[in-house]
Amino acid sequence: MPLQSKFLSQLDAHSERLISLFKKRGGQIGKRLASIMAAMAEDDDVDLGRECIIKALCVYLNEDPENLVREYVAADEALIQGSIEETTVGIYAFKQREADIPDNIGIVLEGQVVLQELDNVALAAAMLFGLMFALNLDYPPELRMRATLVLLWFFVSCVQLLRGDDQLAVEDQTCFFRELKDMVKQLKYSQSQIDELKKQNTALKGRVDSTELTVEALRKASTNIPKVAFSFASGLNGYFGPLSDESTLIFRKQITNIGNAYNPLKGVFTAPLRGVYYFRFNVVGSSGSSRLAVSLMKNEERIFDVSKSPQGSNQYAVGGATLLLQPGDRVYVNLRSDSQITDDNNNHCAFSGFVLFAV
Repeated sequence: MPLQSKFLSQLDAHSERLISLFKKRGGQIGKRLASIMAAMAEDDDVDLGRECIIKALCVYLNEDPENLVREYVAADEALIQGSIEETTVGIYAFKQREADIPDNIGIVLEGQVVLQELDNVALAAAMLFGLMFALNLDYPPELRMRATLVLLWFFVSCVQLLRGDDQLAVEDQTCFFRELKDMVKQLKYSQSQIDELKKQNTALKGRVDSTELTVEALRKASTNIPKVAFSFASGLNGYFGPLSDESTLIFRKQITNIGNAYNPLKGVFTAPLRGVYYFRFNVVGSSGSSRLAVSLMKNEERIFDVSKSPQGSNQYAVGGATLLLQPGDRVYVNLRSDSQITDDNNNHCAFSGFVLFAV
C-alpha cells in the first residue's frame, strides 16, 4: 500500500476519536471547532472531512490552521507570490470564492512551490510530511505547529506499519525518498527557469506597453483626422453630349458625402487636408457615332484619359487613381469633346473618392 494511502487510512482510523475530543472542548476554541465540524456535517465528501479533521486538530491544539494550510480567495497574484516566498513550510489553496472548491492546491518549502495541482488538502498533507520526513527538514523554531507534529507522527507510523505489515524493504524506502529528493531538486531547478522567464516576460511586457502607447497615439491621431468619403451618380435619365469643347461632368445624385468635400453643383472635389486619397469613376456610352472619352483631372493637370470608340452598344470607361493632395487641391472628371455618356436610374455613371491617410 503506498505511503499516501496508508497515511490517509491512519487519519481516517483516528478521526472518530479526534471528533469526540473536539466535541468536548469548550470556550472559544470549542466554538471554532463546532464551526469546522458543521461544515463537515453539511457535506459527506471524504476529502472535505479529512481536511476538516486536519484544520480542527490545529485549532484544538490552540494553533492557527493558516500556519499549515493557507487559503487565498480571489487574491492578487503579486500578493500570493510574496506570501509564498515568506512561507517556510506549508500548504496553499487557491479559490475564486470562499465556498468554491480550490482551483489549485500545492506545497511550499522554504519559499518555493515544490508540488502543485494536488487533488485535495489531505493528500497535500501526506505529501508534505513525506517530503519533510524524506529530506530531514526541521520545523522553524518560531512556529510551534504541534498539530503538524501529530500528523507527522501519523506519517512516521505509516512507515513503521509498512515495514511490519507489508514488508517494505529498507532499500525500497530509501529509493522512494531518493526519488522525492530528486524531485525537489528538479523543482528548484525549474523554479530558477521560471524566474528567468519572468524576467524575460517583464522585458517583453515593457516592449508591449511601449507598442500599445504608440498604437494609442496613432489611434488618437487618426481620430483627429477629418472623415472624408463621397460617392455620387450622374443623376441623368438619358444622354449627355456630344459637346464641341471639353467640360466637367457634374455628378449630382448623392449616395454618400461624408465631410462635404465634393460639390454636386460644380462636380468638383476639394481636398480639406494634406493626405493620400483614392478616386474612382465609371461611365457608360452607347452612341454609334460619338466616342466615349473621359479624363481624371487634378487642378488643371490631366492624370489619365480613358477612351472608347463608338460601337452603338453599351460600353464602359472605368478608371481609378491614388493621389497625394494638398489642402485646396481640386479633383474632377472631364468629358472630352465630341464624347457622349448615357445613364438611367441604375446609376451606371458614378464618381467616388475617400481619404486613405493624412501625411
